[in-house]
Amino acid sequence: MTANTNNKDMFAHIRRMNKEYEERMKKMQRLLSLLLAMALLLTCLPAAFAEETFEVLEKGSKGESVLQMKRRLCELGYFSTDDLNDQYNNYAVKAVKQFQTRNALEATGVFTKEVHDALYADTAIGMNDPMPSPTPMPTPDPNAPFETLEKGSRGQQVLVMKQRLYELGYFNTDNLSDSFNDATVKALKKFQQHNGIEADGMLTEAVTAVLYSDKAYPAHAATPIPTPRPTPTVDYPERDAEGYLVGEGEFVYENDEDGMWVYLTDSLQIIITHHEDVTVPLEWFETEIFMRDGESFMSVETNPDRPGTRFKYPFDIAVDNQFVLGFTDDFYGHRINRKEKVGIVIRDGEVISDKTYNKQLHNLPNLDMLAQFPDGTLKAYGSADITAQELVEMGVVNVFCFGPVLISEGEISPLLEWYQTLSPRQALGMIEPGHYLLLSVLGRMKTSIGCGLPLMADMMKERGVVEALNLDGGNTLAIIFRGRMLNKLATWENKKFVRTVTSLIGVGKSESVTTAVKGK
Repeated sequence: MTANTNNKDMFAHIRRMNKEYEERMKKMQRLLSLLLAMALLLTCLPAAFAEETFEVLEKGSKGESVLQMKRRLCELGYFSTDDLNDQYNNYAVKAVKQFQTRNALEATGVFTKEVHDALYADTAIGMNDPMPSPTPMPTPDPNAPFETLEKGSRGQQVLVMKQRLYELGYFNTDNLSDSFNDATVKALKKFQQHNGIEADGMLTEAVTAVLYSDKAYPAHAATPIPTPRPTPTVDYPERDAEGYLVGEGEFVYENDEDGMWVYLTDSLQIIITHHEDVTVPLEWFETEIFMRDGESFMSVETNPDRPGTRFKYPFDIAVDNQFVLGFTDDFYGHRINRKEKVGIVIRDGEVISDKTYNKQLHNLPNLDMLAQFPDGTLKAYGSADITAQELVEMGVVNVFCFGPVLISEGEISPLLEWYQTLSPRQALGMIEPGHYLLLSVLGRMKTSIGCGLPLMADMMKERGVVEALNLDGGNTLAIIFRGRMLNKLATWENKKFVRTVTSLIGVGKSESVTTAVKGK
């Protein structure tokens, strides 16, 4: 009996031990499974976290991320010095653009996640590295039936289209795929905008005909070359060494046929010349202005008590104020009237509006500014660069607000690639205090298709401008000389007209300005 009992106790003990062992093994397996899941989670977490928290860097950004980016660009030869700071400035924009171009990315100058991954990849192409061989240009099949191409399309016809867009400057690299992706849509839309086609990002048969024609308008047109014409012989009265009239009175010269208009006094010179390049086609006016002895830009409102009301034709405003030269400005009254964000607007030292964007935007207008100082200096500012109070404390006379900035401190703004659409354009710039250039490009007419802002900036810089702002263009553009609007009326929505405005910039006053004549 005792032996049987002992055996039963032993077997019971063994069963308990086996059961406890099995339970411990199950716990161990559950623990191992949990640890494995945590390990996998920790492995994936950095990438997911980085994807979610990655901060896009662009001009104006600052901090450690900018410094790290610039150090890596320096390693690859896009900066020539290790003396770097944490400011995303114009040099950083230029370096990022160069990296993007050489690494088959769209050259925006903005440091996105895509650019980050390419920059830190082992395959990143340095500034002095040899470029990979370009994709051979495919030969289109002339017998293939036409097929509309759109986002998601693939194949040889897509590659042919992208190569043609590259030839015209709408892609920055010829290392292209046969995929109709987002970058393709963007490039094709730019082409359509520049060539007066509805920008839907689709390659239809009608778009194809324009794309492969000799008249396809490129992304960055060469600076127009004026058609040669005889320089009129002006019988000037006595002038001093700087070109101003000697003595009192005024001198006026008007030659519509040869496209030249001149006004001189002992303190003011206004010289307007009309130019055209029939190969584009493009027409424009260059107005050179010299001032001294207290002459300055003047700004008038049709209703100073209620800015943004009492709209009038610009030539009527010019005559009402007897301006020798009048031209349309930032049209801030339109934004007041429509209850839109106005930007920083100052007239005669008084703040009319101080509400602006708190960062640089790419819309039109983006509310960048041109400040006029008492000593004749004009200075361009971004919309978020300075406050109205700071400008008043600096003693500004007027602040014109439209934008974008074309040139600042002699450098063309890198943001102008966002403004390629062909339109009538007008910009005011300073060569030096007392010497200015007003550039007015006509558009929306058979003899002049208009231009994008990169071309405006190029033309002004070639003429020595160091500070310049894009003013309101389109059908607002007007140049009035002694009461006569010199520019032709543009067409918009099948109608020819110039817009009514509530303010105007004027240069010089003369009692001889008594009649208003609009353009034809």
